[in-house]
Amino acid sequence: MVERCETLPPGSDVASDAYQYAYVRLCGLFEQSLLWLGRSVMHRLAGGEAREFGLSFLDRSGRNPTKEYTRKFVARFNLEWAAELDGWFSIDDRGQVLSALVGIRVGLAHGLNYGASASRFTGYYTVVYDLLDWLLERFEPVP
Repeated sequence: MVERCETLPPGSDVASDAYQYAYVRLCGLFEQSLLWLGRSVMHRLAGGEAREFGLSFLDRSGRNPTKEYTRKFVARFNLEWAAELDGWFSIDDRGQVLSALVGIRVGLAHGLNYGASASRFTGYYTVVYDLLDWLLERFEPVP
């Protein structure tokens, strides 16, 4: 997506719109990934009524994945992971970057504009993908 954005005339409305779309997609990817990780744990470790309860909760829990929401989500599965996540978030203000991405998405959904560039987008992209890797190590450990 970023490669396609970079081929558009810099500063053009089309380039701006393409980057805005990329922000929305990146935030949505992270939001959906959280839910899939939670579902995966429920399918792997729970059974019967407990599984159904957990899955029904997850179906209703999709919210803007800010730093605070993500921490609470992780804490519901493991308090130690949540404490580790606090440390991860504090490195280079990663938690603030995640919350800023959600803020951009919310602003765009409400009609605001956000100027973007490849370097700005890459910062958000890197945090989201690094966080997904961190979460995968805990929610789906490799045997």
